[in-house]
Amino acid sequence: MSCGKGIFKRAYATIGVFDGIHRGHQLIFYQMLQRARHKGGRCVLVTFDPYPGEIFAPNNPIRRLQTEDQKRRFLVELGFEGMLVVGFSRELSQMSPGSFLDEILLAQLDLEELYVGYDFRFGRDREGGIEELESLSRSRGFRVFQVPALVDEGMPISSSRIRQALLAGDVASARRWLGRPHALEGRVVRGRGEGTRLLFPTANLELDPRILLPKDGVYVVQVEVETQVRGGVMNIGRRPTLTKSTFSNVEVHLFDWNLDLVGKTLQVHILTRIRSEKRFRSVEALKKAIQDDMSQARAALSRMGENTISEGDGVEQLRSVC
Repeated sequence: MSCGKGIFKRAYATIGVFDGIHRGHQLIFYQMLQRARHKGGRCVLVTFDPYPGEIFAPNNPIRRLQTEDQKRRFLVELGFEGMLVVGFSRELSQMSPGSFLDEILLAQLDLEELYVGYDFRFGRDREGGIEELESLSRSRGFRVFQVPALVDEGMPISSSRIRQALLAGDVASARRWLGRPHALEGRVVRGRGEGTRLLFPTANLELDPRILLPKDGVYVVQVEVETQVRGGVMNIGRRPTLTKSTFSNVEVHLFDWNLDLVGKTLQVHILTRIRSEKRFRSVEALKKAIQDDMSQARAALSRMGENTISEGDGVEQLRSVC
């Protein structure tokens, strides 16, 4: 997939932050991909980095659901051919709708059709809506399609709802709205060896600090490491029984894996939550709880099947979740 500057010819594009690429986003993508394939065009996603919220609230930014690498890989799987990353700034936010179209989008896209969500706004103070976009498009030679919201439990599926669910430990709702298990990506760094001393070695994950962490607790996971998938248990928390860290750590124990993971990048797919983190009276009580967690995780993985993270790809995946 091509990224960066340069003219994207015969572009069928959509624009937005698309954090998490949830089912509402996928509905937009599905309609655009089907149309582009029928017409012989190129599918291009236009997005922003940094995110607008990271500019306007730098001291309390909205945490991201995925890394940019995760987003790019998922877009390739879905069939996108290009991604235009616009550097967001306060100056950019003050552009008029027409200037934004001409100087940002049309300067790099040979645009045939633009697909936007139900709540799309653009330009200075978000003053441009669908009516203005359609008016501007007519004089600039491209068509606009607005895709309605995808509603679940009476409310549109949104990145904000998914963040709230993850912060509450509700990974089932997050999975339903994403159309797949939520995944954390991180590099394994050398830890203090506490898991090994407890006879349960763990991989300590270093994550992008902009990424949202789910609620502290113990989770059943499936982990992609290189070309393999392993079940396991993940703990997010401050290790209150052992060290009482001042911040949450992410540790993963992989079942049936004995090789060194330090320096490797893991994709950790969160399947279900076992329990909250708690402080135990003794190390022995902690070891007993970990054994129970592992037994529950193995049982859960057995019920779910060998590989629950492979849920289709490309347009077939979009069709299944939309």
